[in-house]
Amino acid sequence: MNWINYIAPVVAVVCALVLINLIRIYQRKVAVQQQKLSSFELLTKRVVKSNESLNKQLVEIHAANYAMAHRIADLESMVEQTMNRQNEIVTQDPDSKLYSRAVKMVELGADIEEVMRECELPRAEAQLLYTLHGKPLTK
Repeated sequence: MNWINYIAPVVAVVCALVLINLIRIYQRKVAVQQQKLSSFELLTKRVVKSNESLNKQLVEIHAANYAMAHRIADLESMVEQTMNRQNEIVTQDPDSKLYSRAVKMVELGADIEEVMRECELPRAEAQLLYTLHGKPLTK
């Protein structure tokens, strides 16, 4: 039994060394996992901060879009009112009717004499219409 007295302490020391080595390996793995966890926490904080910033930008864009939609609606209303007023002026002014008709005739290719006769325009005004619309003078 003498040999058991010598082997038991050696086995105990080997087991203790293995246990110490396993503890160190476990501690390293825990340290690596803690480092990864810290990295993930930092990344999560950055993502949350970025998300908050993007949400603020989205709210600002939404508000600007809402304001722009109202502004466009106002402008559309103004354009419609302006067009209505312009139509009223055109229909109320007899001279304007003659000029509108003269422009149509020029665009359709009527000769200058016909435009002068039908719209009761002097030659200079008829020539001006042809010049403004880039049409050659026809006789």
